Amino acid sequence: VVGDPSINEVRFFAVEVKNKHGDLERTGTIWLDELRVSDVRKDIGTAARFDFNGKMADLLDYSFGWRSRNPYFRGISATTRGGSQDNLGSGVSERSYNFNLSMNLQKFLPRSWNSSLPIGFSYSKSTQIPVLRTASDIVLPEELREQEKSESITKGFRLSESFDKKGSNPLFSLLLNRQKLNMSYSQSQRTSVTQPYAYSESFSLGGQFNMSIAKVPSIPLFSWAKSIPIINKTKGTKLSLYPSRWDWSF
Repeated sequence: VVGDPSINEVRFFAVEVKNKHGDLERTGTIWLDELRVSDVRKDIGTAARFDFNGKMADLLDYSFGWRSRNPYFRGISATTRGGSQDNLGSGVSERSYNFNLSMNLQKFLPRSWNSSLPIGFSYSKSTQIPVLRTASDIVLPEELREQEKSESITKGFRLSESFDKKGSNPLFSLLLNRQKLNMSYSQSQRTSVTQPYAYSESFSLGGQFNMSIAKVPSIPLFSWAKSIPIINKTKGTKLSLYPSRWDWSF
């Protein structure tokens, strides 16, 4: 095989008819087939999947998923119209699996704290092995397909917390009960023939803090008018010296 042959690169066909008998005239009709397909492959498409999930009381949730599909598999809903790329499957062997785990850590804390402390982990991996060489119609031997595979791995972590303990403990009433935090982190890396290495990561952090107080100080503005008709209706009007609700968030 020379170069990178691909049917997609064909733009036109040229045909020449040459008279080898000089001035001897010939008449007739010539029929040409623009393209003929022979020895059509009858590949069988297969796919499989496995999902497993469970729960351990109200402490732990977990799930696991596995997928596999060969290059010739088509879903039932795939179109059958001529020329559709779906007709021949993806042309790539695909294998993937993912794992998720979440745990309620507040179950290890005193119930009186009324806390929420969920934590979660996730992991997924996907591998794609092509049948054809990249950007060509060349069928790769089995031993060479691994060299052109694409692989991606994603990892993630998340955590949030909040408290609502009743009582006068200053640690909770002035700090822990007033704040809420949440954070997440994800990391992704991918390798392929066209992009030998790609890496990305993201981190987010958010929170809220309640600056409100139980008894807001205020000043009566029209207490002096309680003996004056009509105006005495405003005697209950007060000016607050502090916001009734004040939250900080980031």
